[in-house]
Amino acid sequence: MKHLRLLRIFFVLSAITAGTSYLHATTLSASTTTINLTCTIGQACTSNGSGITYSATSSLSVDSGSAPFAISPLSVPWISVTPPSSPVASTTGVNITFSVTSAWTTLNAGLNKTTVTLLSADASNGTSITFNINLLIQEGNATLSVKGGLNTLNPVLYLTGSAAPTLSLTLLSSSGLPVPFTVAVSSTTTPEGATSWLTAGTASGIVYSFGTTISFTTGTAVTGAAPGDQLAGQITITPNGVTANNLVIPVYINVNAGPPTIAASGVTPSKVPLLVTGVAPGYVSFLIKGSGFVSSPPAQKTTVFYGATAAACTNPVLTDYVTVLNSSYIQVQVPYSTTGAPFATAGASAFVIGVANGSSPTLAASTAPITVTAAPIVNGITSASSFIDAAPGTNPTVAPYDIISVFGNNLCPLCSGTSAVLVGAPDTVYFRFPTSLSPDGSHKVTVTFSKPGTPATNLPGYILFATNTQINVVVPGALATLEGTTSPNVGLVNVQVGYDTATPAVNLSAAVPVAYAAVDPGIFTIESSGQGQGAVLDNTTGILNSQTHYADTTTAASTVQIYLTGLGIPDSAGTNATNASSGGSWAAGTFNCLAAIGGAVGSSGNVTAGPGSYMQTLNTPLAYNPISSLEPAYAVPSPLWSSIDGAVLNTSFLNANVFVPCFLGTDTSATNTLTVTIGTSTPTVLTAANGGIAYAGFVPNSIAGLYQIDAVIPESSGTGSVVSYPLTITVGTGGTAVSSQSGVTMWVK
Repeated sequence: MKHLRLLRIFFVLSAITAGTSYLHATTLSASTTTINLTCTIGQACTSNGSGITYSATSSLSVDSGSAPFAISPLSVPWISVTPPSSPVASTTGVNITFSVTSAWTTLNAGLNKTTVTLLSADASNGTSITFNINLLIQEGNATLSVKGGLNTLNPVLYLTGSAAPTLSLTLLSSSGLPVPFTVAVSSTTTPEGATSWLTAGTASGIVYSFGTTISFTTGTAVTGAAPGDQLAGQITITPNGVTANNLVIPVYINVNAGPPTIAASGVTPSKVPLLVTGVAPGYVSFLIKGSGFVSSPPAQKTTVFYGATAAACTNPVLTDYVTVLNSSYIQVQVPYSTTGAPFATAGASAFVIGVANGSSPTLAASTAPITVTAAPIVNGITSASSFIDAAPGTNPTVAPYDIISVFGNNLCPLCSGTSAVLVGAPDTVYFRFPTSLSPDGSHKVTVTFSKPGTPATNLPGYILFATNTQINVVVPGALATLEGTTSPNVGLVNVQVGYDTATPAVNLSAAVPVAYAAVDPGIFTIESSGQGQGAVLDNTTGILNSQTHYADTTTAASTVQIYLTGLGIPDSAGTNATNASSGGSWAAGTFNCLAAIGGAVGSSGNVTAGPGSYMQTLNTPLAYNPISSLEPAYAVPSPLWSSIDGAVLNTSFLNANVFVPCFLGTDTSATNTLTVTIGTSTPTVLTAANGGIAYAGFVPNSIAGLYQIDAVIPESSGTGSVVSYPLTITVGTGGTAVSSQSGVTMWVK
């Protein structure tokens, strides 16, 4: 180890003179008045040929312009000063050197002190400066040690996501005397390729008798390390410049995953069904959203826990049933037994799910409560045609007569086996779908629509089919009457699913708000996914549009039927007259489409005017049914209909040349204009005005809510090759326009 070089300290003796005359008073000054020197017993400071040395020198500088000076007689033999005096003033400065003589070897270890006085030679001044001389005599065999041992920094635990760690250690002197030292650090490349991640806070220092603490910093190389990494480094302390006495301190940083966090409302589903004894063992699947999730290495993989409370969230889910999708999402399957546990107790927070990181956690670091309930659970509502989820933070949109899909769980707990799917069927008299379905003749599945805050305004939905996880239902045509009109429910309608033996159901799901819209167009697709080949038929053959049965426009126009939902309330106003006019053009407004609802109930027997709507037709004692054999036996519904919700629009109730409710082909307003667009870059745009739409309205002999648009594709609209084109339906123009979902296609040649 290199010996501590004796300090060379410079001082300045300043004097102010005018020219070279000594007659003017001159003030002496020095930059320091303390001289520190060090010698180590048994070690050479500066060789004198005998092996015993005296110290190196410490020098001070005299400022230019200083006066002559002299050093007073020295009081100790172990210090010398060169030069002892200066006979003349200096304009360039004079260096004064303090040296420890060989007499220092007679001193004992410890601190020795004396003073040296510098006197001004300027008689008119008489200024003097006293310097304190400190000579530290160190034991020759003084060594250093690390408090806590050389492995005090082995290992250091670092948790991802936290600040880069600052390390420190304390050095001790074996003799209790100050020992000089130097510091060097090195570090290996991290698994991520970063180098030089360890930095010393100081390059050198002195270890005092009470111990000296030195610090080390790390940086982005550490914060960027992955869980499971071990970063290796080394600190080398050299005392007194003697490398043979080096202290080598290993540094290992073990990187562990920091604590994960589950986001607010971050677990889907937030409600799960109550399970009872006798249930077949299975799993409940959850999607957990949060931050800090770890997928590898296996020892660091995020552990999912569950329990009855946050404090008891200590039951780990086997890692085989935990899939860490990324740092923000986890899929997990929580098992349950034949007793239904851990989902056998109902309550708003009867089940708690949590997560923790690290090699062997025993308790969840972040938790979320899950509701366990016997009531139906609604997780989402979409159009049954487009299946487009509402944007985050918004409500699903529905329109009058819309056909929607309600997704969830516990919607029909007894729907299993041969009753796994309950299919609604219209009655055989009025051809109306039911408002409830039952798997056992006792429990009923219902869907109700109501004004927020006023459940008494419930309107039933007419159910097409139901399973334990999905219900397809027709939205009431009077949806607008259910809108909330005060904040925060403006424009909203509540939807609830019931599963109960009582009528009306009291075992209801939470109310799910949906946004009212006049229209919400969505095209049905063959895959029932809202994407791909649309439900499009050839108008002449009735064959499904496909790559082999395309719309051929090579020699003539081609008419296709497009099936969709969400077009809203038809605005036709025709009557079911006995002798309706034949023929007519939908686009010209001479097509005799019935109004959907309205009109008084007709009297029995012949009347001069037919019922004014499809609803009135069903409510009239003498139905205007062309099959006369049915008329005498016909009885009006009881109670009378107030809507056509859920009704199959049976053409056997209509006279010749009378059609089911449709839209006015002459309505070209900004809110109601219908447009069919086929293609993208140079699309074919079809409207009633340009002859491109021949009919738009409800589908005859189908439920009120299924719509049909007859699109007339002009000759030579295709390229001559069979091409799959995008297909879009738009209602309205400009800023009020609403379009069907993207991703629907049809084939055109």
